[in-house]
Amino acid sequence: LGDGGSAEAAAVAGSDNKQASSSSNNGSGGRADTSVPNGVVSSGSKAEQQQTAGSGRNGKGGNAANGPADKGGNSSGPAAKSAGAGSSAASKAAAAGSAAVGAGGGAGGSTGAGSLDTGDNLREILSNANVAQAAATMALNDKPTQFERMTLNMTLNNETLDTAERKHQTGATPNDTLTDKVSFLMNNLTVDNMSSKSKDLGSVILPKYIEWFANYLVVKRAAQEPNHHRTYVVLLDALAHKDLSKNVLSTTYYYCRALLESDRAITQTNERTLIKQLGSWLGLLTFAKNKPVLANDMDLKQLIADAYTRGRMIAVLPFVEKVLSGCKDTKVFKATNPMIAGILSMLAEIHAMPRLKLNISFVIEMTFKTFEVSLADVCPSAALRDLPRVQMHNPDFSALPEAKAPAGAALNPALVPPGAPPALTPPPGAMAGAAGAAAGGAAGPP
Repeated sequence: LGDGGSAEAAAVAGSDNKQASSSSNNGSGGRADTSVPNGVVSSGSKAEQQQTAGSGRNGKGGNAANGPADKGGNSSGPAAKSAGAGSSAASKAAAAGSAAVGAGGGAGGSTGAGSLDTGDNLREILSNANVAQAAATMALNDKPTQFERMTLNMTLNNETLDTAERKHQTGATPNDTLTDKVSFLMNNLTVDNMSSKSKDLGSVILPKYIEWFANYLVVKRAAQEPNHHRTYVVLLDALAHKDLSKNVLSTTYYYCRALLESDRAITQTNERTLIKQLGSWLGLLTFAKNKPVLANDMDLKQLIADAYTRGRMIAVLPFVEKVLSGCKDTKVFKATNPMIAGILSMLAEIHAMPRLKLNISFVIEMTFKTFEVSLADVCPSAALRDLPRVQMHNPDFSALPEAKAPAGAALNPALVPPGAPPALTPPPGAMAGAAGAAAGGAAGPP
């Protein structure tokens, strides 16, 4: 029954199943009919507490329900100051139960499971203060929404970063008001309003919260928002604070090392995506500004050699490629630069190795493309030739092909000796002796 249908209609719908009803005060200004089948709840106003429900008609201003409920599992009287809601036992919303809510919504009726699966119906129900039907609607939405999936992915991505962040000293931390203000300014930051926003941001974080903001910029922004890397670099230039730039660079090195040493970097794609995004950020802070990546901070050649021996090139080489992508528009770090030439020579040696995975070969080719040189123009080094490397379950190289068994080994392995089968051709002298004996025997007597 929709929109405050009378109890007479409920009686007509199920006149064959008449039962006596008894009333009890529900403590919220209404009355619940406990004898109505299918768990139907009937609600009324305070004036109805003194009346008893009949078997078909309600009293003056009262409320009664008799007979089985409709297919939606709900039967309610006129809408007074409360809203009645119920859910069908056949629907998924049965877990929400049936409840009478004295919220002054002014809407009553029954809603089947077929109409409780969209956001529009949820908003309409909530606007009518029908809490029970809202709970039933949320129970029907079993699948996670796009926002929930995005939040789950972000949680998985941030697991290593959060672990490293707990070990990192960030100095003084601002209160919630200042933190919200910084987040608001960063969310509305663009190149056009950089001048005004940078001044507002500098007045909040400088000089007391430099370490905290450096950690916030790297973990919460640069690692998660690769499309805004250049905007954040312009922000650092606009702030023009030497200690802040130094803290941001050292914090970036810290989290890059933490991610590169993580075991998840070998098995999880999300972890490697974070590594590449921080690599792009590091390249913009160093090579793009004609500043080298010093060996004291991160030795890229040693990083490649260590990844080769430990079977971690699947995570390290994409990171190196993203760091070197910052050299694209510089005039200092070209292919002829000694530092860059040594890295390219080592990558050329790796590219020539047999059984190298295709994804790693592609990353190396993309690195050479950044400097507009071909692999044939670079002489491979010999730095990795004598280094041992992991052989079992190495994700950087394809597995060795299995050796084929001898031809007769499948029939009877015990009778087949190891090695090649014996020759069946007789020695050269045996053929001549046999032929002579055959000829002499033919000429002589029998």
